Amino acid sequence: MQFSRLLPKILLLLGFIALILLYHYQNYLKEAKNFQLKKLETYSDNFFAEGDPEVVKRVRPVSSAYKEGELIATFGRPFSDFADEDWNSFWDIIYKLYPIVEPESPGLPNRVRQFSEGEIVSELSNRYQAPFTNFTKDHWDMFFNIILNK
Repeated sequence: MQFSRLLPKILLLLGFIALILLYHYQNYLKEAKNFQLKKLETYSDNFFAEGDPEVVKRVRPVSSAYKEGELIATFGRPFSDFADEDWNSFWDIIYKLYPIVEPESPGLPNRVRQFSEGEIVSELSNRYQAPFTNFTKDHWDMFFNIILNK
């Protein structure tokens, strides 16, 4: 009997304490909510990235045999020595989605995007020393013309 009379008073006191805590930590809770929403937005953007023209600037063709033949005829090595795995790795550099190196803030997932032309140049020069390190601007223009059908 006595407990049933105390229960509303205890609940009222706990409610006031919870209200005071919410008021005191409201800025922290807003920041945490905004951070979680930003995290959810990043995951959602990454999930739907393939349909976003801002992220996917180049679409992989159904068959790359014609482009591979053009690259071999135009530049020779290293393309003439490529095996299937090498071609897959090469096309991934051109068309695959990669995470941005630095997230916007600590704790957020990385956004995905395709490499820019400058990053493609850097990546190919690192992976395949010959002939990419010796390419001039004209060579890169011909290369991107073949790859991107400009």
